[in-house]
Amino acid sequence: MKSLILEKNKIKNNSLNLAGESLKVFSSSTCELGEGPLWNAATESLFWVDILKKRLYQKIVTTGDEYYWSLPVAASSIAADSSNQNSVWLLTETHLCFFCFISGKLDFVYPLKLEEGYRTNDGVVGPDGRYWFGTMLWSPKPCNGEVFSIGKTGDIRKEMSSVAIPNTFCWINQNELLVSDSLKQICYRFDKETQNSQIFIDKRGGQGTPDGGAIDRNGNIWVAIWGEGKVVCYDANGDVMNEIKMPVSQPSSCCFGGKDLSTLFITTAKEGLSDDGSQNYVLSGLVFMIDLNDKGAVVETFNGLKDDC
Repeated sequence: MKSLILEKNKIKNNSLNLAGESLKVFSSSTCELGEGPLWNAATESLFWVDILKKRLYQKIVTTGDEYYWSLPVAASSIAADSSNQNSVWLLTETHLCFFCFISGKLDFVYPLKLEEGYRTNDGVVGPDGRYWFGTMLWSPKPCNGEVFSIGKTGDIRKEMSSVAIPNTFCWINQNELLVSDSLKQICYRFDKETQNSQIFIDKRGGQGTPDGGAIDRNGNIWVAIWGEGKVVCYDANGDVMNEIKMPVSQPSSCCFGGKDLSTLFITTAKEGLSDDGSQNYVLSGLVFMIDLNDKGAVVETFNGLKDDC
């Protein structure tokens, strides 16, 4: 198993404010493609990645300090470790890696063996303890992505095929996973037992498409709608319950965090935008936060085999 020690870089606090708005800018750094937000309660910090810049970010809420690590491979999703609060699992284009953010040690634990031209995308640990994740072409084409799951010993199973841009990855019960095909603009309710799926969100014909999401304790699903500049809360039947309007057009994912998991953190992207000097361009790529009355559900952790931190 290959290991590297990554250098930790501190970012100068440069964050902007949205005067009078409940939605606030959280990060100082701008991402090309911000994704995979994960709250770490032990350090009271948020982790997220920039897929295109190959960076892992951390911002500590209590101090305001913000850091990044440059990665040797592109990471797309993050999971908490079951036993070590100072480490996370990074889903990358080559391996499922184990990263200790105290020592900076990155272990390449499980090879994913993706075909040339492919990368990982969204992912989440399921109620079964397996890390479920999607794969896609770097230049997406219809029906070319897939959904896999990996167990704690590194065994990989194909779970779903013909998903061009797999996204959302929210478990709404023990058997059903929400998986979006962002190229098709559809979010599916996938039953892992029957292998059947049905449409949960249909954005076809509009500007937006479902991207990453998070579950609250009431079982509602908060989904970033890329292209429409909003995060929408749906109930378990797919009916709209709430909506957060963003000052940017490309929210990419969200997660609950904060001391009582009542803050929603939202990653965004600058990818594909032209520098027209607009607020949309200037603010795109930042991470936002908003305090809600709803509280997030507890996120599953991954119990993989790894070296000591």
